[in-house]
Amino acid sequence: MFEALVAVCIAYSFDNDRVNPCKLYTEQRPFRTHEACREWGNKHELKLYSAGVKNDLAVVAHTACIERDGS
Repeated sequence: MFEALVAVCIAYSFDNDRVNPCKLYTEQRPFRTHEACREWGNKHELKLYSAGVKNDLAVVAHTACIERDGS
């Protein structure tokens, strides 16, 4: 089984100021395969990016698919 670890940042400053808030979270549902996790991750990243664009925000999102222990 795999879990999706999602990182999302909102870029306010591009000159090395420490004002770019980020959040890291794990999707609660498990995925049976790495491919299923990546497919979900790609769609979720696009959803987060699109939501940012609608709100005039520069959003950076990335999903890592990690194999769970005992899988």
